[in-house]
Amino acid sequence: MIQNDQTKIHNTKVEETNDLLKARASSVQSFGSIDHRLEFVSNVDGVEYINDSKATDENSTWYSLEFMNKPVVWIVGTPDSEIDYDLFADKVESKVKAIICLGAGDESLRSAFHNSVDSFTAASSVSECVRLASELSEDGDVVLFSPACNSFEMFRNYQDRGVKFREAVTLL
Repeated sequence: MIQNDQTKIHNTKVEETNDLLKARASSVQSFGSIDHRLEFVSNVDGVEYINDSKATDENSTWYSLEFMNKPVVWIVGTPDSEIDYDLFADKVESKVKAIICLGAGDESLRSAFHNSVDSFTAASSVSECVRLASELSEDGDVVLFSPACNSFEMFRNYQDRGVKFREAVTLL
């Protein structure tokens, strides 16, 4: 009896999560692009570049990865504090083909995912990340700039970071 109740509770939570994700995807599509939040920047050689610089925490980035329906080259930041990368394990395993780490301190990220992706690299600037992403991606992929952290040591705020991403993409 207890296991059946637990299974029902689990199934209900899964259904609620799926309904929430469907509602979120629908609202994002109908609302249109918001600066720095799953913002379509450009399509270069069949690769979509998405600016999600507003994703300054793990939950925002998790939803952004969930929203992707093409192979992902993920540009992620390196936070000042520890992140529980287990949150992303399923998403990285099923959706991410390459990770580009922006900034220093990628050791915990590398140890969490180096066996889950085809390529793992680091870069010291947004323009270098975009250049590497263009080399690692192919027609039909998406480059997702979703840092999962703030980057106050490198940028004034997420808007500044997102503008630098847009500028780097336009130079491709």
